[in-house]
Amino acid sequence: MTRRIFLSIFLAAISILAAAIVMIMSVLYSYFSAIHHDRLEEMTKIAAYSAANEGKDFFDGVADMDYRITWINADGSVIFDSKSGSDTMENHSDREEFIEAMSGGYGESSRNSSTLTEKLIYSAQRLPDNTVIRLSCSQYTVLSLLLEMLFPLTVIIALAVALSLLLAYRLSKKIVRPLNELDLDEPKNNTAYSELSPLLDRIEAQQNELKDKAASLRKKQDELDTATRNMSEGFVLLNDRGIILSINETASKLLTISCFGVGKDIYALNTS
Repeated sequence: MTRRIFLSIFLAAISILAAAIVMIMSVLYSYFSAIHHDRLEEMTKIAAYSAANEGKDFFDGVADMDYRITWINADGSVIFDSKSGSDTMENHSDREEFIEAMSGGYGESSRNSSTLTEKLIYSAQRLPDNTVIRLSCSQYTVLSLLLEMLFPLTVIIALAVALSLLLAYRLSKKIVRPLNELDLDEPKNNTAYSELSPLLDRIEAQQNELKDKAASLRKKQDELDTATRNMSEGFVLLNDRGIILSINETASKLLTISCFGVGKDIYALNTS
């Protein structure tokens, strides 16, 4: 019973831990993703405003920025890109963020990179001259986030498992101890768990019934002993295995068996 309670508590604690980690990671990832998108949108609007007012002069020195900046014509051809030459880049007229920016003034999208550890997010803003400024950056995926946090997560899980084992051990012992200390001779005196009251009531009722039966048997035994004690004939009462249940004094003398032989094998006592 202790082992079952221990395993139940331990598995429940581990399940809650796993669920908590999944929910916390999901909430954190969603929260930081939203911040990342908001920041990219803000930077895109700032870049679009600067490009609209400064023209090509704005793009001097932007190659060192963390964000990749692309200036796109209304037909989708690339005018400028901070990470590669515009003449080598394909037409962007079919890009989701470009289409949204051209139709609504602002657009954004995300695409998976060549690896599973990051994805690329894009934000585009249409300028008054119908050109589009697009900013892009990489964002960690859930897998990459887990890999980055692998060591602290391992430490946390190890500590949580150790604590769960300790708590499960102590709680299982604490739960079972009152059951092991139950006084079955006086069931009504046990106050450990109120839920055990129906069981203790049944035990007490059975004990009272057994006591009544034992008293009735003793009374019948006394009556039998009284009836056979003064008989001139020998009287021996055996069970089906030859065990003496009752013997009067006359039979004891005739068989040379002690009156204290009740409960013993008659063949072992009577060697004559």
